[in-house]
Amino acid sequence: MVKNTFILAMFLAILLILKISTATPSFFSLQNNTYVFGRDSDLFSVNITEANLNTSSVIQHIRVYETGSTWYNATPSCFGYSATGWLCNNTVAGFGSLASDGKIFIYYYEAYDISGNYNNSGYYLVSIDRSPPMVRFVEPVNESYVGGFVNITLQITDLYSGVNSSSVFYSIDNSAWSQANLVGNYYNGSWNASSLANNQSVTIYANATDKLGNTNSTYVNVLIDNEAPKIFITSPTLNQVLNGTVTLHLNVTDQYSGGDNSSVYYIADSATKSFSCSGTQNLVCSVSMQTTDVADGAKTIYFYAKDKAKNTASNSTAVIFDNLPPSISILQPQKNSVVYGTTKISANVADLGVGTDTVTYRWESSSNNGSWTGMDCSGSINSYLCNASWDTTAVSDGNYVIKINATDKLGHSSEALVNFVVNNFEHATTSQSTTTIQAPTGETNTAQTTTTAVSKTTPFNLIQAISEAISSSAKKISEAVSSLFQKMPDLVKKWMPLITLSVAIIATVILFFLFLKELRTKRSIQFS
Repeated sequence: MVKNTFILAMFLAILLILKISTATPSFFSLQNNTYVFGRDSDLFSVNITEANLNTSSVIQHIRVYETGSTWYNATPSCFGYSATGWLCNNTVAGFGSLASDGKIFIYYYEAYDISGNYNNSGYYLVSIDRSPPMVRFVEPVNESYVGGFVNITLQITDLYSGVNSSSVFYSIDNSAWSQANLVGNYYNGSWNASSLANNQSVTIYANATDKLGNTNSTYVNVLIDNEAPKIFITSPTLNQVLNGTVTLHLNVTDQYSGGDNSSVYYIADSATKSFSCSGTQNLVCSVSMQTTDVADGAKTIYFYAKDKAKNTASNSTAVIFDNLPPSISILQPQKNSVVYGTTKISANVADLGVGTDTVTYRWESSSNNGSWTGMDCSGSINSYLCNASWDTTAVSDGNYVIKINATDKLGHSSEALVNFVVNNFEHATTSQSTTTIQAPTGETNTAQTTTTAVSKTTPFNLIQAISEAISSSAKKISEAVSSLFQKMPDLVKKWMPLITLSVAIIATVILFFLFLKELRTKRSIQFS
């Protein structure tokens, strides 16, 4: 039994010896691809998981990561063996002078255990970062004027380890510090300076830290200007009429920071344009304006300007834009309509600018033109209803054009026309004419009435109607003369047939020409 126990103990001892002799140190938690300050005090550390570590054998080898550079050695102090192994720390003598800012170092550790088993960590890299971030004010600019709510914009850059974005702060006159927020590539903040006195001097500070802990700061001095500039409009004047290309003139004055040459502009409807300004404190500004960019009518031009502290001012003036002639809409006669007799001419005339001055019309045909005649207009000068009457019987039947001309108070004129047909011939209606024959003295007066009927007819029917009227008139005259014949002496009776025939012929001719005259003048004709 004792013999067996001894044998087992010897076997376990051999296993323990074998275990100790085959284990090697392992390396953890080394700095890799990070930044160090590049100072003699920079601390390197490593965890080594080997209980039987020969702590005096641990060595760090380090050199600049360049061909031909020299290795430097450092012996760390190892202590506190725990579940994570030994913690070994060391500095590198003269490390601050080994390389300049931005250089890369390569290093590794090696160690033995108490049984002489060897291992190394493999290679690791660190870079030198001795430079703090660059801190620059984008706005406000040093020695500039500010006012109202001031935007603070900082540009922070770092060449090596990078900016610690949570470490950027600014302060007004070194009072309370406020954190700036990263928006895009800039750090932004704001400050309400509206309660400060004009021309007061203020210092704004800013600082930032990189990821390694290098810190930098800067500042700007600014002056306060909380007073807006003033805009004086030289031209246009109030209610001035603008057309074509005009030049606008302004004066911008500011007591403190001075007018900002690049911020003066106008807006008219949707048209906008910047002024060209000269001067530093008080500005003289002008701009060429194409008024056709703005619709005709009464408008307001708005002018805007800023001073160098970004205080904004505005001014405005009322003007009238007028580049277009009046517009004409013909109501009567309608296109391709047929007119006769006295017809109405009617049109709407509108001018949104200075208003309409005159409206005239005339008729035109392929062979002749009428003269321009004024129309009667009612309404406002910007919107008229214009009327006129035209006696179509003064012209021959056929195709015609009515042309209307409208001119505004600036001399802009426009014309509109409409095509139509004059047809008086086919629109003649019933007409009556009365012929009275006076009986000789002592006889009863007898009035004989002759009615001529002309309805809407063809030319043939109208000729037939005229013929019947003439025949009827001749018969009536003959009967009247025959009535008198019975009472006359024989000598008269002998010549009476010839007299009767002569009178009938003369009366018929006279009646015929009277009828034609009435038909042309329409004095006794009604039209449908």
